[in-house]
Amino acid sequence: AQLDTELSRLSPEAQQDIQANLDVIHVAIVEINTALEQDADNVLLQQQLLRAYREELALLRRVGGLTRNVMMRNDI
Repeated sequence: AQLDTELSRLSPEAQQDIQANLDVIHVAIVEINTALEQDADNVLLQQQLLRAYREELALLRRVGGLTRNVMMRNDI
């Protein structure tokens, strides 16, 4: 819910870009989890999954930062 609120403060183009990036990350997470079901001890897959989650968190943090910057502007 908070992500939706944060996204609503951005332009439609920015919202689409962010959603597209989140979609790519989510597909990667699903694919890595599927591969891990077959090979749970695969360290490379475990590292890729962790990296994907970190990328998702970083993107979500940037969204929060973008909206804070938009709200702080007083020149518009």
